Amino acid sequence: HFSDITSKLSFRPNKQNEISLTYYSGGDELDLRLPFDLSLDFSSWLRPADLFFEVEHSWGNRLFSLQHQYLHSDQLLFTTTAYRTSYNAVESELIHPTSSSLVQSQYHVRVRDVGVRSDVDYFLSKRHHLQTGIHLVSHEFNSSLTAALQRSTSTTRYQDQTSDLSAFEGATYIQDTWQPNDRLLIQPGLRFSFFSSGSYTYLSPRLNVQYVADPQYLI
Repeated sequence: HFSDITSKLSFRPNKQNEISLTYYSGGDELDLRLPFDLSLDFSSWLRPADLFFEVEHSWGNRLFSLQHQYLHSDQLLFTTTAYRTSYNAVESELIHPTSSSLVQSQYHVRVRDVGVRSDVDYFLSKRHHLQTGIHLVSHEFNSSLTAALQRSTSTTRYQDQTSDLSAFEGATYIQDTWQPNDRLLIQPGLRFSFFSSGSYTYLSPRLNVQYVADPQYLI
């Protein structure tokens, strides 16, 4: 089974300001057990099975975000967004192929992001639009694995592993969208990003040019 919940609350104190709060939650559950018998022979359920297999998986996402938009003028718009996202998953497995051997494991993973971004939109005209902004986010990753491998009643091997990682990411960009006429669209842009784990730094230019042969077929 699975479930999803989405909600959004917006408040506009005046024509220049709007504040919105958004929440999303989604979860999935999987429970699978073998063997199973779809017949009505209840006596077969009491007999020991040659192979027992059990899987339990659960995973889900959550998002909280708070956004403020400020319309300084008909040409200038400021947008600031703070958010927190999380992903959690738990996987449990039990395999019992014979009466004296089994494999049992449990894996848990969590990914969390906390970030803030600020964007500025400047409309020079209906056909000319400038965008710039900055994005800062903190990443966190945690995982754990516990497993047991039993080859016989007297031989069992255990495994226990954990991992904790964190990193910081920052980026800034500028993009120009210019449509000199109904046929031509030009979008030059530049993005600079930094990732602390490994100290990765990137400078990414981009250029998008679109030409419409016949504007009447535009959707």
